[in-house]
Amino acid sequence: MSGVDYANFTSSYSACTGAGAAAPVTCSASLDIDFTAHGGGNYTIDVATYDAPQTANCSPAASTCTGQRLGRTTVVTTIVLGQANTVAVTLAGVPASSTIAPLDGAGLSMVNGTLQLYGTARFAVLSFDAANALIVGPGSPAYTIAATGGVTITQPTAAAPNVFSVTETTGGSVGITATAALSAGPNVVCGSGGVVCGASLNLQAFAASGITLSQVGPISTNGWITITASDPAATPQSTYTLTVSGGCSLAPGLPVPAQTATGASVSFSLYAPQSAGSCALSVTDSMENSGTENVAIVVPTAALASVAVSASDASPPYFHPNEPYTLSVNLDSTANAEDTIAVSSTGFCHVSSFLVLPVGSSTATVALTAPFTNTDQSCGISATLNGVTKQVTFTLAADKVWNLLSSYTTFQSLVTYSFVALALGGAPSYPLQVNITTTGVCSSTTPSPVTVRPGTGSFNFFLEASQPGLCSVTVQDSWGGSGTTQVQFS
Repeated sequence: MSGVDYANFTSSYSACTGAGAAAPVTCSASLDIDFTAHGGGNYTIDVATYDAPQTANCSPAASTCTGQRLGRTTVVTTIVLGQANTVAVTLAGVPASSTIAPLDGAGLSMVNGTLQLYGTARFAVLSFDAANALIVGPGSPAYTIAATGGVTITQPTAAAPNVFSVTETTGGSVGITATAALSAGPNVVCGSGGVVCGASLNLQAFAASGITLSQVGPISTNGWITITASDPAATPQSTYTLTVSGGCSLAPGLPVPAQTATGASVSFSLYAPQSAGSCALSVTDSMENSGTENVAIVVPTAALASVAVSASDASPPYFHPNEPYTLSVNLDSTANAEDTIAVSSTGFCHVSSFLVLPVGSSTATVALTAPFTNTDQSCGISATLNGVTKQVTFTLAADKVWNLLSSYTTFQSLVTYSFVALALGGAPSYPLQVNITTTGVCSSTTPSPVTVRPGTGSFNFFLEASQPGLCSVTVQDSWGGSGTTQVQFS
């Protein structure tokens, strides 16, 4: 006997489960078929699905069904009369197109439109039905992979029937072909009725050639060295993994442990501390090629030939006693990791410390103070590096005490009188700004602040009072020197 029937399903059909989920969608349908004329026994059932609803009976074997055929399966089952018979059918996807695509991009690079293989890469065969939906899950095609050229193939497994690996051996042009084994039954034939059962891919394979390491120049006094790693088979996306042992370390700023190359070679820096010896460097790139290099470390010992101090306020430097002051100790040698600069003082400044200069630095910053004095004093800073001591001396300017004088002995209100501010201890050797302030009945008619040039030990200012009474006058310079006097106006 033969007969046909149909059922239409939608994504919201209550007889379907798993719609929109990762699991396969399972649908059930009841069909009324009269087997009484032929009795029970074995029957062949042909099931097909389409991307459009059916409005009339049609045969999966014919072309009268509506829409594009997406899946088809033929099963043989035993029918028992007088009861409901349940027939389980797993639909097999019918591929209308297939392609081979890289699975994760490892070991591959696209250069000028050509796919290049380095080492091993994984691929997946993707098959699509006539509605351009990817065929996945039970009923998906299983594939057998063949290749021409210098590669070996790891075939798909039952757990991943569309995933395979390609490993380069001798390099050269490679052709890969994937052939599908369909589970749709004898009524679905490859190459017939729009059924596509395979895909192909061409690529260029490169054999491993190894990394060559070369040292660019000798290690400098500071312990820096440049190493170049070259791999003729590298790609612009090659990743080099660097490993260093012994007395060297990767330079600051270098990504650890990997650096992404921008071509077939990449340069990076090493730092070697101030000692004799060697370190070992090994490099492995993403194509599993490797290279090693032993680097000899011979770093000269830094020593001092001179020491200088500097300050931003004046040159030569002058420093004000009783105030902490920061200055720079400048060395003619550049410090390495182990260089300890011992800084001490002589004379009227007080500083004693041990400074470890940063790698590559030649300047130490120290703070100093000096006691109160009314006369300029000499100060010395000494620095010792690797047993060599150098010293520099400079002048500490004295605190200035200002004496406020006038040639008048009596003072009347509403009259202007001249005063002189005299710096005790001598004229300053540095520029000063002096402010004049008053309290009481008087005020200064001289604009403030007054600029006192180096070598000038006095300046004039003028006072007047609006009414009889006591007036207090104070001058204060920019280095802390001051003077005060009181005037009685009648």
